[in-house]
Amino acid sequence: MSILFAAMYPNRTSALIMYGAFPKFNYWVPTTEALEHLLTKIEQGWGAAATLPMFAPSFVEDPQFRQWYARFERLGASPGAVKALMRMNSEMTRRARSLRGSTTRYTRTYLPRCS
Repeated sequence: MSILFAAMYPNRTSALIMYGAFPKFNYWVPTTEALEHLLTKIEQGWGAAATLPMFAPSFVEDPQFRQWYARFERLGASPGAVKALMRMNSEMTRRARSLRGSTTRYTRTYLPRCS
């Protein structure tokens, strides 16, 4: 969302710091069918580590981590909120394509390292 804001309102954005971001949602969920499959999986198993194979496949067989991850899902958001976020992310990818031809300027700011 912050990238979209920066692209649409460059005069109101002086810098953008991102953490855990991905460049395009459709790299992760490439088709509408894949998105619908993910949303169904979330609806049916959210709070029971339903997305663990996608995000941490090497921990699928670890019962302690699986329990922690299921709790992480439950505390993070409701299934409806996660589905809405996934739909929003897929829409932003489509909207970003329409911004490619704009005259938006992108500024990269380098911050000093903190020790």
